[in-house]
Amino acid sequence: MPQLSRKYFPALDGLRTVCVSLVIFDHLGHIPYPLNKLPGWLGVDIFFLISGFLITTLLFREESVKQKVDLYAFYVRRFFRIVPLYFFVLSVYVVRALRNPRDWALMRHLLVYYLTMSMDILSAHIDVYGNYIGVNKPPFGASWSLGVEEKFYLLWPLLFFVLLPKKTRLFAVPVLMALAAFLPFRLFRSYFGLLVGCLLAIALASAKSDRVKRWWAGIPAIVVVSLVAIGFYLVNLDMRFVFLFPFLGALLLSHLLLAESWLVKLLSSSIFVWIGQRSYSMYLIHMMLIDSVEHFLPHETVMGTLIVTVLAVTVTALAADVLYRLVEGPTRQFGKRLLARSRHTSSSLNPTESKGGPLGGVAS
Repeated sequence: MPQLSRKYFPALDGLRTVCVSLVIFDHLGHIPYPLNKLPGWLGVDIFFLISGFLITTLLFREESVKQKVDLYAFYVRRFFRIVPLYFFVLSVYVVRALRNPRDWALMRHLLVYYLTMSMDILSAHIDVYGNYIGVNKPPFGASWSLGVEEKFYLLWPLLFFVLLPKKTRLFAVPVLMALAAFLPFRLFRSYFGLLVGCLLAIALASAKSDRVKRWWAGIPAIVVVSLVAIGFYLVNLDMRFVFLFPFLGALLLSHLLLAESWLVKLLSSSIFVWIGQRSYSMYLIHMMLIDSVEHFLPHETVMGTLIVTVLAVTVTALAADVLYRLVEGPTRQFGKRLLARSRHTSSSLNPTESKGGPLGGVAS
């Protein structure tokens, strides 16, 4: 059984590849039956699950070494991992919108939400299928998930690792889940997934959970994949099953962390890892590139949709690689140097900081 203390789990980057591919597929304009029944937006829910797990695990590791968490270092790491690339891509969307008066009118209307990373506030006006009232596909609409994660990053470490006594921490997750139920559906679903990821991190960090870890590691990969597939099917039948799905995703995540199987080897392969490391960049830019691909290629048939999907993922991955090398990587390294100069070096404890890409927006 792999050691959870190691710094990097390549299979998690591979899982990011699956997630961002699902999101891209979900945002294609014309998906024929029965492919249009696949709830690809659940890729974002898995992103949230990974974020909750990784952030909590990172902070647990730091606390075990230093007996406390360095919030300043944490916030600096999050800022330089997420914000510079976000605003760079936003500027591209703005320039793109300026070419068309109608596009600019819509962009100008939504710009205050983009600039404050608060598109999630509009979630009260989004139906369960992601359509904004009066706007079916707003420019940079995928940025709503960044608003959710940024608020989580700001509040969760402060609440769980600083303000709450250790003896009462375990009760924080169910209490926060109950409070999240008062939020609009999309926000409730998002924070619920983040908190399930936190709960998984708490369970795996417990010294008393070794037996559970061995049990999890012993579940065959085909069973894990089948349960997740059933989760997709159930959510498609009834949206309320979306609150069961994070627990099935947690089973998948724990399998990738604890087991040694064909699934772990597949998601740890070089192509899956390469795409996964660039998943944050891909998530931010995929909608504008999908529009471009669909404009030039027919996509009203099953074969056309598959071709457009493969091409959209490929083009998005190549463009994301440029952003990864020129923007995302350099700004992340700048943040690390800034912390090193101020002797805030806890970033070395991050289980995915050395190789893995952030989740965007899903950014972790």
